[in-house]
Amino acid sequence: MNSFTQKDTNASTKIQNPVLWFFVWLARRPGIWFLMLLIALALPTVVLITTVLIPAAAFNPLHEALAGTEKNDTLSQKKVTVSSDQEEFLFDILNKEQRMNFIQNRLLLSRQDSIYLVLNLQDSLLDIEIKGLPVQRCRLHGISASPRLKVADHDNLQAWLSTPFTLSSEIATIPKVPMLLVDAPKDTTEAASLPKKPMEPEKTVVYFTLLFDKNLVIEIAQTEEVLPEETELLHRYYSKYDSIFQRTLLQKIIHPMPENLPIHIKLRMNEADARAIYRSIPHANFAKLIINPLDEIR
Repeated sequence: MNSFTQKDTNASTKIQNPVLWFFVWLARRPGIWFLMLLIALALPTVVLITTVLIPAAAFNPLHEALAGTEKNDTLSQKKVTVSSDQEEFLFDILNKEQRMNFIQNRLLLSRQDSIYLVLNLQDSLLDIEIKGLPVQRCRLHGISASPRLKVADHDNLQAWLSTPFTLSSEIATIPKVPMLLVDAPKDTTEAASLPKKPMEPEKTVVYFTLLFDKNLVIEIAQTEEVLPEETELLHRYYSKYDSIFQRTLLQKIIHPMPENLPIHIKLRMNEADARAIYRSIPHANFAKLIINPLDEIR
């Protein structure tokens, strides 16, 4: 009688504690522990390889640059094995090709009756030009370019720079055209008697982003410190910026390196020059930009 009661009690305990029973059962099978550990280690590795390593290996830093372009013989020489004596001469040729490409673009825009920008990374300058003549020269106090430009092949970079960039849209902390607000007069007599009040010098913080075609994004910021009363204005600017460029975690997982990933070039200059640049360039679809890149090095 006692033995039957003890068996019923053990059976009832097993039924009432299924979790405890599972762990006891699992502890007696080390092979399953090893299998679970192997799966736990293998799953993140597979995800890392398929979502990061493989897309990174196949990623082209300047994907759009090669669309509709052909590689010439000189550009393909970079992939040919050369001796140490020929290497310096080869890089000199590549740099001269980029320089020639920049001059041809400058000559093309100088024939047009329009205002355009010239970003000269060689001399740290951003110029406003009209018909080949600089009308505003801005000294750059800081330049930060996307690392993708450094790892891109010469032929890709040359194709990307082969034509001027066209402005597509913009965001800024200042208006495109300054406005003077005055109280409306009652009649024409009162309007004629009002003194001609000149516009006061602007002191608003100057930050703006220019979005060009071929995935190029130029960010310009003033070197002066931002005043406390202008932090809210700057916050609204960055909110617009994030709404355009910020990607969710899910997007980064699904497409870690999309083909249309923007190429950012960040420039810093004094406030007056930054304001002059933004106010001088034409509106979207009309403003042009050409770049004189840094020399390629070994």
